[in-house]
Amino acid sequence: MVVLDAVAFLFFYISDGGYSNCTAYSLRVVADVLWCFKDACKYAYITDHTLELCAVGIKHLDAAVFAVSSVLYSVYIIYAYVPSPCFARPGIADTWALLLLYGFWFWFPFRPLRC
Repeated sequence: MVVLDAVAFLFFYISDGGYSNCTAYSLRVVADVLWCFKDACKYAYITDHTLELCAVGIKHLDAAVFAVSSVLYSVYIIYAYVPSPCFARPGIADTWALLLLYGFWFWFPFRPLRC
């Protein structure tokens, strides 16, 4: 996970290197896709290990967490980058997608997986 995070940060920081808007846009999309996969794996891993520690008999919940996290992060990527091709900018339109994503990441590990 650390390597994937480092590679994503590399793409993100390279995008600020004076490239054209289209190149910077592409590099930031690649960074966000890598972060999407990394974060989905991270929360699936946390869920899997929590279920093992708590001896809860729920099967495939880690796959569901991976899927929901990936979908919510992908919705954020779509709303953040698609409305303005070749110009990566944070905007108001993607704020609700981030709130859903961060709300899921905050709520899920604590609420239903209590031992």
